[in-house]
Amino acid sequence: MSDENLARLGAAYREWAKGNLEVGETLYAEDATFIPMGEGRAVLDRGGFRRFMQSFLSEWEGFTMEALDMVDLGDKVLVTERQRARGHGSGIEIDQVFYAVWSFRDGFVVRVRWDPDLAEARKAAGLSG
Repeated sequence: MSDENLARLGAAYREWAKGNLEVGETLYAEDATFIPMGEGRAVLDRGGFRRFMQSFLSEWEGFTMEALDMVDLGDKVLVTERQRARGHGSGIEIDQVFYAVWSFRDGFVVRVRWDPDLAEARKAAGLSG
């Protein structure tokens, strides 16, 4: 199953890298939870995450998210991702690398956690150091 998880997630990231952020909804289990950076590390359900992303994306133009590296860990995938965008009002451009741990169950994403720090992401993925 991990090859399928990696393939489906990779396909979504390829679209997100083009700015097509509408894809990926079919990846998530109904009970999926999301832990974005900031927000007090709140755990969000699908609806809460959708609202968070709508608010977040309203601040940016041309937002893209590219997978630089994907590490298959069985029921988890550790992704090194590059996020790029331009501030809607300010015009300031960002180009930052973050880490995401995607957890799967029965072929669906049940949890995603983003971290700015690789060591924290590795720890969240169950890896040492």
